[in-house]
Amino acid sequence: MSRYRLFPLGLVLFLIGMILSVQRKSPVYAQQPASQVSLFAQAPGGITFGSASPQGATGGATIYYYVVTRYPSGLAYPPTAIVAQNTVGISNLSSQNSVTVSWSSQSGATGYDVFRQGTQQPPSAPCTGCLVASNTQNTSVSDTGQNNGNYPPSSPPAVQSVTGTLTVDNLSQLFPILRWSLLGGVMVGMVKGNPTPGQVAVFNSDFTLSGSSGSAGPTGPTGASGATGATGATGTGTVGATGATGGVGPTGASGATGPAASAGMVLVEEHSASNSASLSFTTCISSTYDTYQITIGTLIPATNGAGIFLQADGDSGSNYSWAAYRFNNSGAAAAGSESTTQVDVSSGDVVNNSTAHGGLSASLIWSLVNNAAPSQSRFNGTVGYYNVSGPTTVGATLIGSYTSSSAVTSFQILASTGNLASGTVRCYGLAK
Repeated sequence: MSRYRLFPLGLVLFLIGMILSVQRKSPVYAQQPASQVSLFAQAPGGITFGSASPQGATGGATIYYYVVTRYPSGLAYPPTAIVAQNTVGISNLSSQNSVTVSWSSQSGATGYDVFRQGTQQPPSAPCTGCLVASNTQNTSVSDTGQNNGNYPPSSPPAVQSVTGTLTVDNLSQLFPILRWSLLGGVMVGMVKGNPTPGQVAVFNSDFTLSGSSGSAGPTGPTGASGATGATGATGTGTVGATGATGGVGPTGASGATGPAASAGMVLVEEHSASNSASLSFTTCISSTYDTYQITIGTLIPATNGAGIFLQADGDSGSNYSWAAYRFNNSGAAAAGSESTTQVDVSSGDVVNNSTAHGGLSASLIWSLVNNAAPSQSRFNGTVGYYNVSGPTTVGATLIGSYTSSSAVTSFQILASTGNLASGTVRCYGLAK
């Protein structure tokens, strides 16, 4: 009877031992796995405040400046441009007419890149010949129109380090050890503390990556040329051939405006005859000068015996008067005309057109001091030529006037008949 009672008790003790053994061997991981894992880099911000102001001359052009911040983890573009208004424009910037660009310092930045655009563009849009400064340590630059290259650079700065965070939703493991897959490898990181579901898990140490090596990437672009090395010791040898001529360098910035011209004659316009119907001067007369000197150098008419005339503004009306005193080796004579259609530079005589002796030369002063509507201007000067009747060398003193209902803006030299075969006429402005 007692043996029968002990059997059930032994069976109960055996079953209790088996249960305890199974519990000791069970894993201590939670039954519910993580539902979401995300890994990302902490990106610093870009420039959010800056100013740009023109220095020197101003104008109506707007220039857009972009300041890119360099961090150990890469480049941070600004959300918008720093706008410089009332500038002379990019193509007219110089050391005298520049733009000063300033911005706020960024914590953790290793340097700044500055580039410009003539129109507002997305900050990350590439541009050509727009780089103002590269990796400057300052928080302001002066843009004098320099061309320091394109942006972004063909070889952007390398990322030095990245701080990562790992967010695990529904985290319920008992030990803070995480494993996840990335690019075919296995990444392992120790998590600081004991995060709960929905919190950010921060790495306690750098993570490692293991797995097979990936395929080689494409060859990167050729790097920039290194700096010129120090000059080597002088060697002995034969003189080498002359090297090829180097390329033309970039155009330098415009120089400063020079001082005002000193008193004297300034050549404003010049024309040479080549069987020409007339020589027209359309840019000589302006508000810069009020007195002009017209020089005529051996002006030969195509027709022998033609006279040489001057007309203002193409006016062939009876608005001219002139008088002359001609003289040669045998005598002198006066000539002139009132209310005529031109000033007769040949003083009422005719000009020989032979190659050996032909042509007329003159130097005339034309005063336009009161050149306003209505206007009256006066001429005076000396003339020399070879006439037809002698033929004889003739000299003359000439005066003349022109009356107009409007200001004088141009004049022309022409022959009384036919064309002008050859010769040069120049118009000088006499400084006020």
